[in-house]
Amino acid sequence: PRFSSKAARAGGGFGIAAYAGILAGVGLVFDRGHRRDWWMAVGNVLTAYGLGLALKNLIRRQRPIAADGPALVSPPTQLSFPSSHATTSFASAAAFRPLVGGRFGAGASVAVSTLATAMTASRV
Repeated sequence: PRFSSKAARAGGGFGIAAYAGILAGVGLVFDRGHRRDWWMAVGNVLTAYGLGLALKNLIRRQRPIAADGPALVSPPTQLSFPSSHATTSFASAAAFRPLVGGRFGAGASVAVSTLATAMTASRV
């Protein structure tokens, strides 16, 4: 569908680093008293990304070829599982949600999880 193609393009180019970077940047600027916690969250996301890449290389599942056209974004490898976008999105949600909720309230905390779910859904 046309909408999901646009969403995948936007999410694919934006996902991994930007999602965690935006959350970290907001926290580092607006929650200076907890900077160490925000940096720890960044470290957790980077660790999850590295572990996901290691698993991807162990599992070695090839990326499927879409029957309806070319890939919407250029993947860094031809390995598909686990999804780096899904891995880092949920790692970001797990690492940043308590910090976001504590500083900006429950609504912001829910938004973090919603963004992670949307990013993961865009990978399917």
